[in-house]
Amino acid sequence: MTQSEVLTETNTSESGLSEDAVRIRQKDGLNELAAKPPKATLQMIKEQIIDPMIMILLGAALFSTLFHEYTEAIIIAMIVVINTIIGIVQEKKAQSSLAALRDMSASMAHVICA
Repeated sequence: MTQSEVLTETNTSESGLSEDAVRIRQKDGLNELAAKPPKATLQMIKEQIIDPMIMILLGAALFSTLFHEYTEAIIIAMIVVINTIIGIVQEKKAQSSLAALRDMSASMAHVICA
């Protein structure tokens, strides 16, 4: 696009936006990634354990224990523990990736007001 086409498309001029136009365009808020406080590890463990499939596995481990099938109960419990660890590690990596993206994004922009 040419410069004049861009100015027409964005409804602005070479001298920039007026203060009123800036206020109108700010209605959607700041251009930044939403930041949530990171989850605590215990909260992540809780979320992993209350997953329906994990609850079924824990129930199966309980029944295995009640029927004196201790080997199966231990194996199921180990699977739940390994799954929980993997889930927490993945969530921590995702949190750090989001933080890195937030840090990489431009935090400052220059706006010319007419």
